[in-house]
Amino acid sequence: MTKAQASTEVEPGTFRRFGKFGPIYEIVRATRKRNARGELLFEILVPETGERAEYSESRILADPKAA
Repeated sequence: MTKAQASTEVEPGTFRRFGKFGPIYEIVRATRKRNARGELLFEILVPETGERAEYSESRILADPKAA
């Protein structure tokens, strides 16, 4: 995937938090998939549990950056 296809606001290697007080997750990479709304999906990793998941761009942008 080229940078032109990925969001400029969602950067792999950065960390965010699920809501104000939830666990921290790392944005691993943009996938080549889109959800039903046409949003790009990103692979995320929750270091606390080791869980990996796909998470939509809008949900990532709604979550605060981890300090």
